[in-house]
Amino acid sequence: MDKPGMLGRLQEEWQALVDTVSQVSPGRMSIPGVVEGWSVRDLLGHVMTWEYELLHAIDAHGRGEPISSYDDLDAWNEMAVAALRPTPLALILIHMGETHGRLVSTIEALPDEAIRNPDLARWIADDAWEHYREHREEIERWRAEHSQG
Repeated sequence: MDKPGMLGRLQEEWQALVDTVSQVSPGRMSIPGVVEGWSVRDLLGHVMTWEYELLHAIDAHGRGEPISSYDDLDAWNEMAVAALRPTPLALILIHMGETHGRLVSTIEALPDEAIRNPDLARWIADDAWEHYREHREEIERWRAEHSQG
C-alpha cells in the first residue's frame, strides 16, 4: 500500500470510529461491558495508548531499532487501561485527538521506503485502522444489544 492509500484508510476507519462513539451518550461512556469489563471510555483510552505505542514503533524503526514486543499483551492492556481510569473522559478525548493527529503527521512524513517495509506497514495497519475497526464493531454490537445511545 502506498502512503496516500495508507492515510486514506487510516482516516476512513478513524472517522467511522469517531462517528460511532458520537452516538453513545455521555452518561453511557463509562458503563462496563462493551468488551468484558471495559467501557467505551476504556476502549478509547486503549486505542489512544496503542496509537502512542505505534508512534514509538515508527520512531524506533526510523532509528533502525527493533519494534517492541509484549510478552503478555492482555496484562499490558489491562495495566494501560487501569492507569487511565482516573483520567476524565474529556481529557482522554483531547489526548486521543492529539495523539491521532501526531500519528497522521508522522505517517505523512515517512519516506516511501519506510511505508513499503512490510513489518512497519503491518504494525501500522494492526495498531491503527484494523484496531479502530475492531473496537468500532464492538461498540456497535454493544449499542445494538442494549438498544441505546
